[in-house]
Amino acid sequence: MPYPANQIPFDPRDFASYKSLQRVAAFGKGADATTRQAAIDYVVTAHAFSNDQTTSSLLYEASLDQPGRNIAGDIRIGPPAFEQDQAWLAGVVFHELVHSPQYAYYSARGVTGINPNRSETERRMIALDEYEAYWWTLKRSSALTLSQVQQSDIRRRANSALIDLDEAKAQGLAQSQRFDAARDELIRQYKASLGGPRAAISRRRASACCA
Repeated sequence: MPYPANQIPFDPRDFASYKSLQRVAAFGKGADATTRQAAIDYVVTAHAFSNDQTTSSLLYEASLDQPGRNIAGDIRIGPPAFEQDQAWLAGVVFHELVHSPQYAYYSARGVTGINPNRSETERRMIALDEYEAYWWTLKRSSALTLSQVQQSDIRRRANSALIDLDEAKAQGLAQSQRFDAARDELIRQYKASLGGPRAAISRRRASACCA
């Protein structure tokens, strides 16, 4: 896994510092974009989230109506990511970062336009990617300092994603944490359904990626 997470160290001297108060303010209703971007940047640095060049941007977006979104390595973090606390924000950022190497994996194999509304296989690709991201977040839950309630929420989402991955072989591989093997199986099915690699590449060029 390319994104190690380390618990943010607590220094009592930092509690009343200006930057610390700014980070607290980021979770207040109506916090401005600059303050929230600073909080995002802080969790990335404090948790030593890796930048392996599969992520091209990681920015706050006030108009986003979901915690996070990653399209081809361009990550946006929305206001819902700030509805709880710093640990929850770190979990959201971590989750979205997991999606970047997933997209790179698909892209390296000629799949660059996954649309879950277009085919069952593409829907399952998204379900697999979500399950893996939730699985890694739970794996790192202690380092991310996620509460038991937060972990339960993520576990529920992971189980839902696994159910949505309703193809027996890919589901079994995912449950064994053989995520790339599950991805390869779905890519094989996807290309077969489009009549081979050449047809798949032609069709994908006209689509927008949702991974």
